[in-house]
Amino acid sequence: MTDPKTEIQEYLNRLILNFIYVRSLNKQITLFLNWLKTNGDDGIKGCSHFFSLFFYSSKRTLCIDTYKLVSKREKRGIFDLLNKAKSSYNSLAPSEYIGWSEELQSERRFLKKKEYIELIDTHVEELNSHETIIETLTNLRDGGFAHSDIKYFRNPKQLEIDYPLNWAEIESLYNTLAKILKKHHSLINHSDMSMELVAGSDIDTILNRSRGFERFWQNKELKRLSIKKYVFLRDDYDENDIFNS
Repeated sequence: MTDPKTEIQEYLNRLILNFIYVRSLNKQITLFLNWLKTNGDDGIKGCSHFFSLFFYSSKRTLCIDTYKLVSKREKRGIFDLLNKAKSSYNSLAPSEYIGWSEELQSERRFLKKKEYIELIDTHVEELNSHETIIETLTNLRDGGFAHSDIKYFRNPKQLEIDYPLNWAEIESLYNTLAKILKKHHSLINHSDMSMELVAGSDIDTILNRSRGFERFWQNKELKRLSIKKYVFLRDDYDENDIFNS
């Protein structure tokens, strides 16, 4: 049988991975919306259907997965983890890094039970302060994203009119989740961990290159160079065969 500390460590690590995934998805959505706000449909006219599908599916995935992280109705989520951590203080023996202490003869200080419980209670209060966005996510999930409420089945657009997403509130919720998960990872696993995924390329890279190729394709000056622009679209592209002879 798995001991309580190992079980909670695995539980925490899984929630962290789930959170990093959904926060990364939120980053892509934010970059996409910022692109539309700044550039309109410049660069995506030729593939607007694809990006519409991206936004449609990504937003729903983000809402459902975020709901699973923060809903008190879920059997596995941040509230359940905090409750289990509170009742498993003796097994977890949470400690924080303080640097070398001559008095303790250690680089870490163990939290007293009362102190740890008060910390968890504070974290619960911080999560509860996001009640508005959590309720919105719940209504979106129940009304149409995961179930089919008859009202919104007949009129899908009405769902997001009744329960509009506030992206600033989503980001604020993620900042709170990141702080809480990071703190408990440090206390229980005795190591620091980034709550963000660093990627070499994001959706704005794709959008920028798409716009660049659109500019290349539409550039009238390039016609004077006799460039065979259609060659760049072919699977058998030959970089040495791009000029008309």
